Amino acid sequence: MGALGGRAFTIATLASALVFGTVGFQATLAQEATPVGTAEMGSAFRNQIYAGTCGALDPGPLESLSDLAFTAAEGGADAAAPDASAPGAVIPVAVATTVVETSLADLLASGHAIDVHSPTDLAVSVACGNISGVPDAQGNLFIGLGELNGSDYSGVGWLLSQGDRTTVTVFLTHAAPSDEAGMAGDMGGEPAGEAATPVS
Repeated sequence: MGALGGRAFTIATLASALVFGTVGFQATLAQEATPVGTAEMGSAFRNQIYAGTCGALDPGPLESLSDLAFTAAEGGADAAAPDASAPGAVIPVAVATTVVETSLADLLASGHAIDVHSPTDLAVSVACGNISGVPDAQGNLFIGLGELNGSDYSGVGWLLSQGDRTTVTVFLTHAAPSDEAGMAGDMGGEPAGEAATPVS
């Protein structure tokens, strides 16, 4: 297996371990299309499937998914934007599971995407992922949700084929903004914005 194939296998293995570790709990949630956890006012991230791609979503969602919400950390941290900047800090993950009345085959037949909106402005997307790829033998498809609009939010979408329906589980996490200039200085590199001097 080549380096790329090995990396893909490792990512798939890690994703499977994450989601199947909670499959028993989520299976119950999926039947009732109930979001995981209870969002406080202003902390719910709207989570939807659109026709189109992340760069060109069609107006109006095809399927509305259960909202995502972070649990407020001990000490009164903002539930909508948990702080993961402290060394060794636990990085919180918001999870929501929904059964949609669209088959995975139909979602894959033409362009579709999962889009997560800001809890404070529904016109702003914080993360998005195109639904594409090949499901495994059990009907599982994993996609990445990339950060949008400098939000520092990203995640994973898990789509499970169930005949004419699809169980969609979305994981969303928040990373502390990185200080590239500081990191470069700490590692002996050039600060951001300054050109490195070539070695002759």
